[in-house]
Amino acid sequence: MKDLFVLVADESMEKTVQTILEKRRESLGIKNITKNIMPHPLKDPGVYSQGVEFCRNFQREYAKFIIILDFKFSGSQRSPEEMREEMIDKAKSCGFSDNNFEIIVISPELEAWIWKSRRHMASLVGWDEGKLNDWLKKTFNLHNNKPKNPKEVYLELLRVSRTQKSSDNFSKMAGIIGFKDCQDPAFNSFQAILLKWFKA
Repeated sequence: MKDLFVLVADESMEKTVQTILEKRRESLGIKNITKNIMPHPLKDPGVYSQGVEFCRNFQREYAKFIIILDFKFSGSQRSPEEMREEMIDKAKSCGFSDNNFEIIVISPELEAWIWKSRRHMASLVGWDEGKLNDWLKKTFNLHNNKPKNPKEVYLELLRVSRTQKSSDNFSKMAGIIGFKDCQDPAFNSFQAILLKWFKA
C-alpha cells in the first residue's frame, strides 16, 4: 500500500504539491513517502462535488488522502472552514476518518501561497524587489501586505513583465519560498497534517 494520494484541482496545484513533497521534505521535516498527486479533470468544481467519491476509488491502494482546492471558485456565502467541514462529513460517510483523510481549502486561491516572498516573485519575472514593490503600490495600492486577489495580481504581473503563464512557475516558487513564519492557514494545515502523518 502506498502512503499518500493527493487530489488537486489543476496542474499548478499538482506541480506545487509535487515540489513540496519531493524537494522540500527536509524543510517540512517529513520522510520520503510513496505518493500520487492527481488533478481532477473538472478542476475545482469537480474536486468539490466529486472529490470524496473520486478518492474512494483508491481506498485500497493508499493509506492517507488529502484533497486540495481553491475556495474562490465556489461563489458560496459559506466560509472556507464551513466548506471543509461539509466535505469532511461526506468523507466520513464514505468510510474515511480523521486518521486518514484531510481537506485543504485555500482561501482565496493557490496564488496566495506564492505571494509569501516578493523577492522570489520579482526574481520569477526578471525584476528586482524594488521594481515589484513600486509596481504593486502604483497598480494595486499594495504596500507590505499580500494581495487580497492574488490570482488577479499574479496574472497582471505576468502580463506586464511578459512572463509566460505556466504551471512551472508554481513549481519554481514552491522550490524556493521559505516555510518559516508562514501566515497562510491553508498551507499551515497542509504542513501540520504532513508532519502528523509522515514526520521524519
